[in-house]
Amino acid sequence: MKLSYNHKIILFSAILNGIFNINISAQETCLLGIGGKDDEAIIDFFKLTDTQQEKLRNWGAEMNYRNEVHQNKLKSLLRNHPKETLEDLRTMAYKQKSLLDSMEANMRLVDKRLLGIFTVEQYNAYVLLCNGVQRIPIYVDKSFNEKKQRP
Repeated sequence: MKLSYNHKIILFSAILNGIFNINISAQETCLLGIGGKDDEAIIDFFKLTDTQQEKLRNWGAEMNYRNEVHQNKLKSLLRNHPKETLEDLRTMAYKQKSLLDSMEANMRLVDKRLLGIFTVEQYNAYVLLCNGVQRIPIYVDKSFNEKKQRP
């Protein structure tokens, strides 16, 4: 059965909503947004040292590179994947979710790296900030070994 363009959009939206299991009341992880337009705000708010700032910039650049690869895959997927049947749309939605999950994992990894080099005062300020915006802080054990966490 051939689907019209409008039906494809409606079905694709329904599939994404089902896959992502959107729950308005669920709290999200408190991500800092490293590598984006907020780096200077992060530096100012947490009063990062020069060493912390350098690491923030390096890790942000690394994350942006990794996520750019995923963004290119997403664009290709949306441009080239068959969209004729419900099964095509479902398959595309699962592939899209996988890429988006990988991008979020990259963001969490970079945040965890930075949080791992925070002082106790900086980390406490992060937890207070997260609580203030009703987000779940990322727990970082001070024995965190970033090499074990690399994807």
